[in-house]
Amino acid sequence: MPRVKIISQCGVRTFANGMLNAAPFGLLTAIYERNQIKSPLLRLPPELRNRIFKLAIGDSVVVMNPTWSRILHGFPSMDVMTLPALPRVCRQLYSETNMLPFATYEFRYSYGYHEEVHPGHKAFLPFQKSAISTVSIQPVDPYVKGYSPGRGSESHFDILARQLKELSGLKTIFVINSRRKFCYWLEDQEKEKATQLALGLKSLMGPTVDIYVFEGFTTRCTTRMRYGKKRSWRI
Repeated sequence: MPRVKIISQCGVRTFANGMLNAAPFGLLTAIYERNQIKSPLLRLPPELRNRIFKLAIGDSVVVMNPTWSRILHGFPSMDVMTLPALPRVCRQLYSETNMLPFATYEFRYSYGYHEEVHPGHKAFLPFQKSAISTVSIQPVDPYVKGYSPGRGSESHFDILARQLKELSGLKTIFVINSRRKFCYWLEDQEKEKATQLALGLKSLMGPTVDIYVFEGFTTRCTTRMRYGKKRSWRI
């Protein structure tokens, strides 16, 4: 029987939280068991497979773009530098790798902290948000008022604080003090904003979250890759 027809007969199941239920059932059970026996990758020990998966997925940045920047610059709502295909290979690989991008990628806030920028409110489900471990932020003045849909005027810090609290698995925050080309007279002002924001975040998040301030030009590679430890300090 053709594989496409088998899949159409079995359908798609999900858990209550929205995650795809990849456990084999019906006619797909035979395919699942055959893959485990014949696939050289799936025959490897789970620990070794996980190491391979992490290397394959690598370090990437997910840039969250607000609506106005998408309209003005034609940016997509989410700019994923390397979209992994591993979870789409088969059911077992989905079960083992579907959360890896959330745990290993850096999710970057862009153009302030408006409600729509946050990586989870519309794009991700709660279980996906809880797996995010690293975010990076390009600070604006944290106490300037911004508009939050459904809540009216709030300070940028209050908006950001409410959103970060939803990321229960958060371990690291990078505050990027992005130097502006040809605007070196603003460096002290930008550094003060970044430090002020980092201190506020440390008070908010507590000792379980590491917070670093990085200096340098903004790029699309990960913060660790771009700046390393020489141009950073820990709060």
